Amino acid sequence: MYNKKDVVIKYRSRFWDIDKIGLVGIDMWNLYKNGVNSMILHTKIVINKFYVVKLSNEVLKKIR
Repeated sequence: MYNKKDVVIKYRSRFWDIDKIGLVGIDMWNLYKNGVNSMILHTKIVINKFYVVKLSNEVLKKIR
């Protein structure tokens, strides 16, 4: 069984021009962030807005 960091590392091997990647969109899980940071040091990470909205809706649902 892979953890998410292993999946990111395996997926990275598909890219030939890894140094040209400047921006990566991911969800808010730290293992994704750690995987990307360990493989593409210079890239900026942005959170996919879908996950922000999803989390916000879950919190609002609990409050109601």
